[in-house]
Amino acid sequence: MFYLRKHVIECMQHLHAIGDTTAYALYHLLDLTQQLKPSQVYSHTLLMEKYSSQLGTFKSSLEELINNERFAYVTDFNNQAKHKGLALPQLALSIDEEDPVQRLFFGSITKKYDNFQREGVRHLHPNIPIVQFLSDEIHRITDVHNELAQKIMGYLVQLPSRIPLQ
Repeated sequence: MFYLRKHVIECMQHLHAIGDTTAYALYHLLDLTQQLKPSQVYSHTLLMEKYSSQLGTFKSSLEELINNERFAYVTDFNNQAKHKGLALPQLALSIDEEDPVQRLFFGSITKKYDNFQREGVRHLHPNIPIVQFLSDEIHRITDVHNELAQKIMGYLVQLPSRIPLQ
């Protein structure tokens, strides 16, 4: 069970990195290097009002990637792991599934809000079945990635060539 938990945590961290990796690709593709330092490049940063207008057709793909309930869970899980300790997957005490892998659930994640409007602690996304969640999210991210790859290739084809053709 320990190794299974370890692999699930690593998978979640890799899924979370896809948003920021995509942001870095767009950062360089659209030459935003004069406006942002590399340490400031995150997917949510590029969607801020002062940068989003420069994203053009890529804006909708980046929004589709990160503005999603499942991706919000991935982000919450990753932030919990980085800042508050790992949110360990747990076995649900369910007799519906005999296979322990199918009974593996994410435990609840807590988030403490410090601003005055949302004080206190709130439990986020309790009891999510891991196998189905990861399968659905990987398929969703793959679909968004394929759409984004087509947009990037179309953009690159439109750029003037820097290599002289003879």
